[in-house]
Amino acid sequence: MQNSDNSDECYSDDQQESPRFLYNFKEINLQNKTLLAEIRIICKNLIYVIGLAPSIAKEDLLKKPEYFGQYGQIQKLIVIQSNTFNPPSHAAYITYRNEQEASLAILVIIIFKIYGV
Repeated sequence: MQNSDNSDECYSDDQQESPRFLYNFKEINLQNKTLLAEIRIICKNLIYVIGLAPSIAKEDLLKKPEYFGQYGQIQKLIVIQSNTFNPPSHAAYITYRNEQEASLAILVIIIFKIYGV
């Protein structure tokens, strides 16, 4: 669950612990970051897109209004290439300013994928 006051804060969704704990990533030191490997972090302003064509799998291109920039202000975008497939598969982590912008991007992608609009 994303905290709307600070984009660096996310709640853990650890099934073993209740209630949910709030972690501020800026305050976690290197030693304690190993604890995060066992915690599922939910950030509702972050989307993960798979199956991107190599021709468009470029950060500057995906930020443009013709692609994912049209759904809101992108704060961070990371493109990942996997060479385990032939042709290579690309994916992207896209962090929007807020949950509403990320939700809009997800909705449009689902409609595009299902209906081919």
